[in-house]
Amino acid sequence: MKTLDDVLDTLKEDAPVREIRVGAHWVAVCSRHCGLASTLGQAGGSDAEGFSGRSARELAELARSDTLPEASLGMAAVNSLLEVDEGLSVDLNARDLLIERGRGKRVALVGHFPFVPALREAAGHLWVLELLPRPGDLPAAETPGAEAQALVDLVWTAPEEDLLSVGEPFDYAWSEPEEVVRFLTCEVCGEIMAEQYAPLVKGKTMCIPCSGYES
Repeated sequence: MKTLDDVLDTLKEDAPVREIRVGAHWVAVCSRHCGLASTLGQAGGSDAEGFSGRSARELAELARSDTLPEASLGMAAVNSLLEVDEGLSVDLNARDLLIERGRGKRVALVGHFPFVPALREAAGHLWVLELLPRPGDLPAAETPGAEAQALVDLVWTAPEEDLLSVGEPFDYAWSEPEEVVRFLTCEVCGEIMAEQYAPLVKGKTMCIPCSGYES
């Protein structure tokens, strides 16, 4: 994939890997910095110990892997090597960006976030795919075939540059958000999750996997 090649080509320096952590939701690789990536596939599907002794740049090549846990590890390694100029960082609310980019367009959102009503008003049409659907949402596992295919076609037929691009940082006009997603920590596994996905089980705040609700 050209975009992935472009990202890997930006990694001009290497660093030894100090630590690798694979969790249920996140993979962390510590080299120059601590890089994070979402855990894809089965948690623990990649044997972190099996990659000991490799440099971060070597691990970054795993981002090309067809094996999802390895690809997660590779992307975390990429993020650990990126040079970040914090002076160019922008504190940006995803709600504002999605409303701006999705205005008048057909938008598919995975997960029912607090800003769904505002996004629905701005978008030409909004699909919300949700494991625990609310009124107006589509159950993630029971999405009607025709609508699911329409969503797939929107992605597969879009030019790569419309989906993702690699370029220089740019200024973005930011204003104080009206609402912020609150995050909590699972009292069983320690993972961080959004408050709306934090069921209370026997007096304990848990993530969905630990609560057993997903099964």
